Amino acid sequence: MKIGFLALAASMVLCGAGENARAAVVEVTYRGVVVLNTDFPDWHYDRAGIFGQLGADLLGKSFELRFRFDTDAGRKNRSPFESSNYGGMTTGYSTPLLVATVTIGGSSVSIDGTFTTVIVADSGLNTSAFGGLENAHLQSHYAQSFNGAYNIVFEGAIYNSDRTLPTTIDRPFTYLLGPGDYSQTLVDLEYSGFGPTIAWAGVQSLTEAVVAVPEPSTWALMLCGFLGLGGLARLRKKPAARLAPT
Repeated sequence: MKIGFLALAASMVLCGAGENARAAVVEVTYRGVVVLNTDFPDWHYDRAGIFGQLGADLLGKSFELRFRFDTDAGRKNRSPFESSNYGGMTTGYSTPLLVATVTIGGSSVSIDGTFTTVIVADSGLNTSAFGGLENAHLQSHYAQSFNGAYNIVFEGAIYNSDRTLPTTIDRPFTYLLGPGDYSQTLVDLEYSGFGPTIAWAGVQSLTEAVVAVPEPSTWALMLCGFLGLGGLARLRKKPAARLAPT
């Protein structure tokens, strides 16, 4: 009997301890194709042979840039107009990025963004660039990994002039780009001994999804069930009292 009550009591404590902890892991995906940047017409060549043969032309190949990050990590800013997280070695804060992956024509490269990561969603952006957008909406994700052998930058950004682009960093949405959008999305991969492989993307869609991962409270509830069932099982195994024959 004591074991059963102890198990149930312990499970209640664990349940209460886990209620305040929350996971906020989000995955953002830019999808499109590699396109020509008229200002830099040679950016679409694979000079390091990362996504195919050395020197291959990447124009027209499928492009997917994916960022997975923890919105509770790094330096956070929350205001009515902007939500942002940043971190990495250059900032003095832990990076919010868990992994960033680019896939071009079916071949992928991933980085951890430990050098610099910046995530911004802004609903009141004023900029003289890109045709002088005012009060624009912005989704921007930047990750950089660097050491002596390579310097890799992944950048995804959408500037939206008609203010229809969602400006959340932790709620799911799918957005299809239209005439009111300008995309600045590219990857720059530079490996020692090779020329830079730079690909400029014509982004067609942006998707934000909350990754379904077990939270501490979920694990606590599962443990509650296991402990409770274990206690009940022990109680049931205890033989019932019998009356002595007269």
